[in-house]
Amino acid sequence: MSPLYFTAASADAVRKYLLVLLAMVAIPALAKYDDVIYLKNGDRLSGDVKELNKDMLRYKTDSMGTIYVRWEDIQSIETEKFLRVELKNGRRLVGTLARADAPEQLTISTRRQDEVHYFDELVEFVPLKLRDNWFDRIEGGVKFGLNGTKGSNTVQWNLGANALYRGENWEFSTRWDSIFTDRSDDTTTERINFANAYRKLLSNRWFWTALLGYERNDELGIENRYSGGGGVGRFLIRSNSFELLFSGGLVASREFRTDTANSQLEAYANGSLAWFKHRFPKTDIRTDVTILPSLTDSGRIRTNWDIAVTREIIEDLALDLSVYYTTDNQSPDEAGRDDWGVVTAIEYTF
Repeated sequence: MSPLYFTAASADAVRKYLLVLLAMVAIPALAKYDDVIYLKNGDRLSGDVKELNKDMLRYKTDSMGTIYVRWEDIQSIETEKFLRVELKNGRRLVGTLARADAPEQLTISTRRQDEVHYFDELVEFVPLKLRDNWFDRIEGGVKFGLNGTKGSNTVQWNLGANALYRGENWEFSTRWDSIFTDRSDDTTTERINFANAYRKLLSNRWFWTALLGYERNDELGIENRYSGGGGVGRFLIRSNSFELLFSGGLVASREFRTDTANSQLEAYANGSLAWFKHRFPKTDIRTDVTILPSLTDSGRIRTNWDIAVTREIIEDLALDLSVYYTTDNQSPDEAGRDDWGVVTAIEYTF
């Protein structure tokens, strides 16, 4: 497949992918505001509970739009939505919320029984929208960035999109990241990463995952790489402001380099660390490291390292700054052994 042909095909794929995600933004579901939160100062608010995440409750009202309420300011919550509630001990419950007899307690009504828990036992909860159609249960975001310099006549633009779909004890995520660089010598390079993951949530913060992905990296001489695999992992720490997880498993891939093609089997080990501040301006800092030693190509090791900082500008709009570093100690001779970059973008979430 020639570079020119792939460039046109990949650009068309990007457009189709973004059109689907933009449609998710353009056709919002009609909300029914029947959730009630009781504040410690005596106020009572009626609205639509969106999520508890990183010590902040996201809440939508008719008069004030979407607001964020500090968890420490809430006395109780009532909602008939089915929520997936995660506790600090790793348990996950699916049920509705009702007021308990004491302040800073919640009654979680599951299909089996009612359980009372203190606020400080909860890590997060999200509506599962089990009564809604599948399309209304998708959440995610899109981002775009453009960089250029007059001295080198280089223009670089990046596109990204992500989507998440949750079930009672599972979740499916998809992510597209792409960088296109046009240089003054009329050469164009592409870096594309399309990753899909299914995660089955188990007890005590364990999970198993299935992976499916596609990559292209001109700097490393990789025209196409298709991969699939799976493994197990565990959240070692998961609190309202901090998250640490590790996972590992096997990945099989078929890759097409500049002049060759080969298949391989790799082990993988992944570590992810995240810190959150969800009071305005909301800030997320995440870093992710993956090591992939080959089991079929002796001595070959690939690594991927990413760090991203996202800072809110206005509601649902944020500035995204990310750094990536990729290595392959057996890349084609004409290509480099590593690739790195700094990417800035504006991200809209829905």
